[in-house]
Amino acid sequence: MHEIELIVDSKLILAQYEAYLYVVLFEDIDFIKMQKKAQNYYLQILNFLNKQELDFDIHLHAINISEPELDPILKTLNAIVEDELDDICIDHKDIVYINNFQENMTAEDTVSYLLDSIYEKDNDLKLLNIYDGMSITTSSKILKKTKELVYVRVQELQSYVMDMDKTTILQSSVLTKSVKANIKYICSKKRYAILYKFRMLDYNPNERLHGRVKSAKLIPVVISLVGSRVKGELIDISAKSIALRVKKQKI
Repeated sequence: MHEIELIVDSKLILAQYEAYLYVVLFEDIDFIKMQKKAQNYYLQILNFLNKQELDFDIHLHAINISEPELDPILKTLNAIVEDELDDICIDHKDIVYINNFQENMTAEDTVSYLLDSIYEKDNDLKLLNIYDGMSITTSSKILKKTKELVYVRVQELQSYVMDMDKTTILQSSVLTKSVKANIKYICSKKRYAILYKFRMLDYNPNERLHGRVKSAKLIPVVISLVGSRVKGELIDISAKSIALRVKKQKI
């Protein structure tokens, strides 16, 4: 409940109507903008639950209240609780089921939508690059966003690695997955970069490379065990493991 309150704008009213139904009240906002806010809340709540490895069945509706009478409002809320919206007399254009909004969106549309949300709400953002097996991660902000381009703030070390890679990886609490982006232009002096061609990654870029270091020169390695020996070369090393290149040998 506390995490949900943090997601919802402090200027709005969050109330518990039933054991499993919460109501957010908006004022002085048109129905289209309210739907967009609801979509953003839905993604953030879903992202939070996924990170906690919690399995919840969430249903979110946006309701346009055109009349101030309390009775029809309560009837609508009760119908949602009982899953009986089709059984009441209501103009269904005034009720939108938010869970469906991503069904017709492409992967590119989803990334663009989430980046819009990060930009508009000034959410956290991190840039990730791998340099010689080491993870280079720094905080950033979206400075400007157009339909195809995103301008981000970069720190000096990150800009150096980004300029070599010509790509970077974006991570944020708003993003459901890490997002890889190409670099169109980077200015180390003014500390900003222009990103384009965004795509979600189906893997964690830190899984294999985080904290791994490559040696500057070739290091021969010999592993001995109960009279057997394996010769190879060190590829990289971390606090948990080492990677070796060996020829096919009988042990």
